Amino acid sequence: MKILGWFKSLFNMKEEATADFKDTPDSHQTEIPEITFTGKKAVNENSGVNFQVMVNGNAKVCSISLEAMQDEFGLRDPNTLLSTFEANEYSIHQIAKKKIITNPTQEKIYITTSDLIS
Repeated sequence: MKILGWFKSLFNMKEEATADFKDTPDSHQTEIPEITFTGKKAVNENSGVNFQVMVNGNAKVCSISLEAMQDEFGLRDPNTLLSTFEANEYSIHQIAKKKIITNPTQEKIYITTSDLIS
């Protein structure tokens, strides 16, 4: 606190004026939600994969598109959709986590090719 004391004396600041400089929680900072993937997954009506995630204890559905599976994970044969998903599950979950943290109140999380472009 020597620096703060020096700074206050340099500008003749009062203690009350420096209260804004103390470590306080950022009011704009949001809590990171508790995210748990349940392992439940199924091919959806659009030939993508739906998978379940618990966000702060609430079940939500995530979906990755067929196009994203083809573009990012090399899916060539639609019959191998679930096995390709399982082989890349960690990466897919990381993408889903990022989307959930960005918008934790969203009911359904969609992962498309545009989400995979860095």
